[in-house]
This record gives sequence, structure tokens and C-alpha cells, in this order.
Amino acid sequence: MDELWIEFLRSEKPSIVIEYMRATGQLPKQLQALIDIPQDELHHPEGSAYIHTLMVVDEAALISSREALSEYDNLILRFAALTHDLGKATNTQIDENGKVTSYGHAEAGIEPTIEMLVDARIGFSIIREVTPLVREHMAHIGYYMPDVTTRQVRRLMQRLQPTNIQMLAYIVEA
Repeated sequence: MDELWIEFLRSEKPSIVIEYMRATGQLPKQLQALIDIPQDELHHPEGSAYIHTLMVVDEAALISSREALSEYDNLILRFAALTHDLGKATNTQIDENGKVTSYGHAEAGIEPTIEMLVDARIGFSIIREVTPLVREHMAHIGYYMPDVTTRQVRRLMQRLQPTNIQMLAYIVEA
């Protein structure tokens, strides 16, 4: 793993490392693709998907520290935070009224996540845990209803394997 990725995993503010990568021309193309991707202002007043991603990785670092996560879980959380919206690069649309949507971006983010992490020489065991978090990071939408069943939760737990609901909760929080 490259020294910059090691610094990303150790930094209290990993967005600085990502911005350094950008400034020095080392930003992975999958993250580069998010720079000008707009988001719905109601849900994301911060602006582009890239800015949102920087904010999420910094929140993930805070959560990792607060929860005293193991080095392994910190790796999973930070890489899932970094890659969770990569699918927005291909799945974002603006309708005739200017409404921005990114339907299907979670599933669309799997391929670029794998590609980016393989290019960064991240181990397969890490990729196996990050990808279900990317795919399921929107699964909580609709689970606030009082009629959510234990069966639905069990299915979500199965889809998350080999990771778990606690890691998903951290991603959603970030």
C-alpha cells in the first residue's frame, strides 16, 4: 500500500490527504470523476459529490477514533466512506426542472470501488468488506417505518456479509 494511503488511514483529517492527492495529480480517477457531480441541494447543501465525500471521510475518522476501532475496522470504515458515492459519477441526472437524482448509485458504485481499491493495492479481504457497505449504504432509507420486520433486518444482515450492521451504522452516521 502506498504511503499516501497509509497517511489517509492514520490522519485525523483524511480529507487533507485526498486534497493533497488532487493537488499533486495523484487522485484516483474514480474520485476525480466526482468533482463536478452535483447533488440535490436539499439533502446535500455542501455541493458536489466530491466535497460530500471529503466530509464523509473526515466524519468516518472521528467515528473511528470515538469508537476506538481496530486498525482493520478503521480501514474498512475509511475506505467505505471514501468510495460510498463513486456510483454518482455515472448515475447522476438533472431533470428539466433542475432536480438532481442519483438513483441506483449505490449498486453502480461497486465496480469503481473494486477498481480503485485494486489499483491502490488494497487486499481482497478489505475489498470484500467494503463493497457490501457501498452497495447497502442507502438501505436504511425506509427502515424508519414502524412496520420494519425482523425478516427484513436479517436479509440486510445477510447482504452485508462478511461485514455487519454496526459498520453500516457507522457509514450511515458518517
